[in-house]
Amino acid sequence: LLDSMRSVTDIVGKALTSELKMESLCDNIVLHADKIFNPQHLSLIFSDDETGEYYIKRSSRKGKIVPPPALTLSGDFEPFGQISDDKKQLIITVPQRVRYQLPEELFPAEEGEIVLTPMIAENKVKGILYLNVPGTLTARKLIQIEAFATHSAITLDYAWMFRKMQNFNIELEKRVDARTLELNQTNIELKEALNKLEETQVQLIQQEKMASLGQLTAGIAHEINNPMAF
Repeated sequence: LLDSMRSVTDIVGKALTSELKMESLCDNIVLHADKIFNPQHLSLIFSDDETGEYYIKRSSRKGKIVPPPALTLSGDFEPFGQISDDKKQLIITVPQRVRYQLPEELFPAEEGEIVLTPMIAENKVKGILYLNVPGTLTARKLIQIEAFATHSAITLDYAWMFRKMQNFNIELEKRVDARTLELNQTNIELKEALNKLEETQVQLIQQEKMASLGQLTAGIAHEINNPMAF
């Protein structure tokens, strides 16, 4: 069993850890799950941190990626709630899908067994891997699926953190640009105020000169007038 887990981990590790773009990473997870487990149907299901709802990010049928249905399920939906609480795989036979109310448009199944495996990273359920596998699920196969889901969750977590860091950097750059623009505008306004102040200062000096010249002229005229009057 340990060898089985190591083989899956090695394959997944080499295939996924080199990719940090979310969309490409999701495609890689689905393609490699199809190769390793050969399911009839597969869905990569994520949990929305804000609403707590689950949505299907990627789907494949018989090895081909298909558009996922644009539907969501509440976190209280019985199978998902059980997985979130127990953090354990849930194995369902095809007839049991009625009891678990798995909607056909979200989780198609033909034969064999269905396994819902939690994708856990940092002790938190990041999503669920849905597989409809032909035949009977052996203990070895279940451990392989669990190892694959866990490793995928860790890689997805890195991708989420990388995307958050990118978004943070973009937001930071926007703030820096806005602050720089604001400072530039303030500098322009300060320069305009300084120019107006210098113009006002020149005008005041000119007025002071004219006033002094007027006083000097009046004094001279007074001194001239006084002797003449005498």
